[in-house]
Amino acid sequence: MTSTPFADLLRAARADKGWTLDELARLLSSLEDGHVSFQAVAAYEHGRRRPTTAARVRNLARILGLDPDTAVRLWSSPSVPTQPRPTTEAGTPPAVVGADLTPSEQE
Repeated sequence: MTSTPFADLLRAARADKGWTLDELARLLSSLEDGHVSFQAVAAYEHGRRRPTTAARVRNLARILGLDPDTAVRLWSSPSVPTQPRPTTEAGTPPAVVGADLTPSEQE
């Protein structure tokens, strides 16, 4: 996965809304009068693909309550990957030490 500032912004904004990829794709599809798949939105969020037009970026920003100009600026800037998240050999996030402890055990 190649994460970019635009991808990170999109993923965080969708998560803040509590929406699934499918919900965001359906909202975008209704705004654009065409079909946008959840796979396309997932590819945008993971930096595997970028929206092809500034109009789509602006629509995503409007749906998510983001500033459209900021979203377009991040989308059009050179793709500088952000730091990848650490993973184990299995590709999963590493365990957090103490994550399995109850609050009283953590003290």
